[in-house]
Amino acid sequence: MSANGVDQRPFGALPDGRGVAEVVLRSPSGLQASILTRGAAIRQVLLPSPGGRAVDVTLGYPTLEGYLADRNYLGVIVGRVANRIRGARFTLDGTPHALDPNDGAHCLHGGGTGFHQALWAIADLNDGPEPSVTLRHASPDGEGGFPGTLACTATYTLRGTDLVVDIGGESDRPTLFNPASHAYWNLAGGGTALGHEVQVHADAYVPVDQDTLPAGPPRPVAGTPFDFRTPRRLAQALADTTDPQVRLAGGFDHDWALATGERAEPALAARLEDPVSGRALELLTTRPALHLYSGHMLASPLPGHPLQPGDGIALEAQMFSDAPNRPETGSIRLDPGRPHRSTTIFRFHPGARG
Repeated sequence: MSANGVDQRPFGALPDGRGVAEVVLRSPSGLQASILTRGAAIRQVLLPSPGGRAVDVTLGYPTLEGYLADRNYLGVIVGRVANRIRGARFTLDGTPHALDPNDGAHCLHGGGTGFHQALWAIADLNDGPEPSVTLRHASPDGEGGFPGTLACTATYTLRGTDLVVDIGGESDRPTLFNPASHAYWNLAGGGTALGHEVQVHADAYVPVDQDTLPAGPPRPVAGTPFDFRTPRRLAQALADTTDPQVRLAGGFDHDWALATGERAEPALAARLEDPVSGRALELLTTRPALHLYSGHMLASPLPGHPLQPGDGIALEAQMFSDAPNRPETGSIRLDPGRPHRSTTIFRFHPGARG
């Protein structure tokens, strides 16, 4: 493997015999990211520490079998539409569309044939000081119930200590498009992540119902466990079991309102820090919502694999949940000739005690 740049290696084969590849990006800063063509997943992020030890700060499986059995969406790109669509239905230009109800009566993360299940093709590799890989997936008309043939690209770039995720899409018919990276982070490099300090730059969050779907307009975070405007340990916030929203969701599985619409340039949305090692992660994004999932339903799909509730925190930059049925939150419509692109940056700080 080269000291910097890009390497590619096999990562097993799907049941139909198609091979899955792992692309390893290494930056001059020492940051390393491993990306799979199956689900366009971030499998591993190795962060150098002051002591010289590389620490894996994301959740991933060591073999393809874990991803084939996975129900946690570890590291994948989810879409066409991230999060839930109520009743697995929406109407576009007067035409109703029925989707794959893979979460009770609702559609979650694009349904059972979403982007996370796809074998993406390697469209481009850049072996340079800012190494990158571009993956491409063609979602056919009608897949999961969504109209239009949609071409999606996911580009991962290492830029210093940043992992930059650019997601683009274009369609030959009007459709919906709201993808997101579903990486889980554990800056301690193992064990629980509930001791992390969390900061979210948002004054409001979206309440949910018993199905974890939006249950009304955004509410102020002030005076609630959802107030992360100043850094706060996640476990401390979760301990407030008197809050009906924490009880209803079993933890945090909510949207935070970052902005009223998409932004032209990425802006700081959130920060995680492991107080023991001092390692930190800042998330910058062009998206208007941040879905924070406290990982309270994490479970291993494989016997003997150490994956427990709270082992990782997902920060999903996206449009708002159930957007096609809540037009007041912003449109996720994608029209022919009007490609869409979003950018999310994971900015790492190695800490002084790692």
